[in-house]
Amino acid sequence: MSRQIRVIAGKYRGQQLIAPQAKAVRITKERAKEAVFSALSRYINGRNVLDLFAGSGSLGIESLSRGAHSCIFNEIDFKTFQNLKTNTNFITEEISLHCKDYRETLELIPKNSISLVFLDPPYSYEMAEILTEVMAANILTNDAIIVCETNEKFNFVTINEEVKHYRYGNTHITIIWREK
Repeated sequence: MSRQIRVIAGKYRGQQLIAPQAKAVRITKERAKEAVFSALSRYINGRNVLDLFAGSGSLGIESLSRGAHSCIFNEIDFKTFQNLKTNTNFITEEISLHCKDYRETLELIPKNSISLVFLDPPYSYEMAEILTEVMAANILTNDAIIVCETNEKFNFVTINEEVKHYRYGNTHITIIWREK
């Protein structure tokens, strides 16, 4: 099975990325990625991004390609992290790379500094727990957008956020728009 990954649009359009070989790493399908970035297109410019379970870095790199200001990439698998380093060699925007458990990386991020988060952990992780930890870390700006990728519909109960669900085959995308 060919695992081709490319940047879809923006200044890095067409750039090929190395696909992770680890079995626990899923590649976001191009169709799902296109839909997510279509929904976010007006909101990416100037944002500080966190790609917490980065894998290839495809989502964070796509954000930078489309005008995000900076990106923090985190990937715990060392071999996948080495590919992530290669995949980000051409990036001119501010980035930082971490090969740590996601909880350790959350502790390093300045408070109220992240305005776009991608959460695409292995399906064995509990998305509600991860999302709760991200929110409790106080790293999000008031207008932050959180994109969650799961293998089933993710229902997140919220008071001050707007939640939208999308489905692409077996992939479920939940976008949480924090109140501005």
